[in-house]
Amino acid sequence: MSGAGDIYKTFAVNVLLPIIFVSLTGMLGWVNKIEDRMYAMQASNVTEQKLENTEKRIMSYIDVRMKELDNKLDLVIRTVDNANKRD
Repeated sequence: MSGAGDIYKTFAVNVLLPIIFVSLTGMLGWVNKIEDRMYAMQASNVTEQKLENTEKRIMSYIDVRMKELDNKLDLVIRTVDNANKRD
């Protein structure tokens, strides 16, 4: 029976072990690719978040300036109306 046991050991060492090693190496490469993709997605999410914050700041700035312009325009219209009423 030791002859059959030696054959199985030889088969395991020469065939199965390399197959397992190659499989694990491939899986490790696959996991690394997934990690890289996750990092890239996180980086793009941070970028999108920063862009959204920048857009909000710009829109807020524009809203303030438009309100100022509206107030100035109202003042000019009132001044013109008052000037027309005097004439």
